[in-house]
Amino acid sequence: MSMGAMPNRKLRALPTAPIFCSAAYILHRSNRRGTIMAISISRNGSAAVLDAGRTFFNQKREQIARGFAGYAVYRRTRSELASLSDRSLADLGIARSNIRRMALEAAYGV
Repeated sequence: MSMGAMPNRKLRALPTAPIFCSAAYILHRSNRRGTIMAISISRNGSAAVLDAGRTFFNQKREQIARGFAGYAVYRRTRSELASLSDRSLADLGIARSNIRRMALEAAYGV
């Protein structure tokens, strides 16, 4: 039997769970006696809403954390370049008026 082939078992689909179930997984198997085992995990409407809320707030939290991290890179880059003398900046090929733009590029890729 090839790896992609499934053994010949009795599999049948049951009606799907209601729309408000965000995670409904139904597994059907037949054993030697021909009985069907069903393992079902479903959630009611309020649990689905709570899951959606958690997802939303986790995404916002990660977005805020990325913003703070980017701003920290911007501040550090700008302060380091601003602390250099005009001669050091000229050696690097950077004009003092370009420090802000270079810090934005380093932090945000703008």
